[in-house]
Amino acid sequence: MANILIIDDDYFYREFLVTAVRRQGHAAYDLPNGLGVLEAVTEFAIDLVITDIFMPVVDGIEVLRNLRTYRPEMPVIALTGEVFDISDFYGRTAQRFGAVRVLVKPIKPAELIDCIADVMAHAAREKDFVETGGRANG
Repeated sequence: MANILIIDDDYFYREFLVTAVRRQGHAAYDLPNGLGVLEAVTEFAIDLVITDIFMPVVDGIEVLRNLRTYRPEMPVIALTGEVFDISDFYGRTAQRFGAVRVLVKPIKPAELIDCIADVMAHAAREKDFVETGGRANG
């Protein structure tokens, strides 16, 4: 199972995400904003970051920028609220900064779990590809 860092400024939404992740057997760690993300990623051997985009102090775009600079291999799922056409703009921006997936709130637990599974499977294939020098295992 994975170590997952969840970053969201909404306490209740963050707790919802943490609970959904833990129910699937993953370890979940959380932050109320992106301040300290690099330290948390290292300290808890994080495998995946799930971050809200629009937050005070250090927002999700800054989280993505920091991770792309210091931990470029880290898969990130970005979350955005459903607000008119803004969610699409923020989603595209997050992808430009390295988010591998973008989910629009409100998120159903099954949608979150499926997304985590897809992203983790992709990350495992990428890691295997790099470790084998692009050769197929078998």
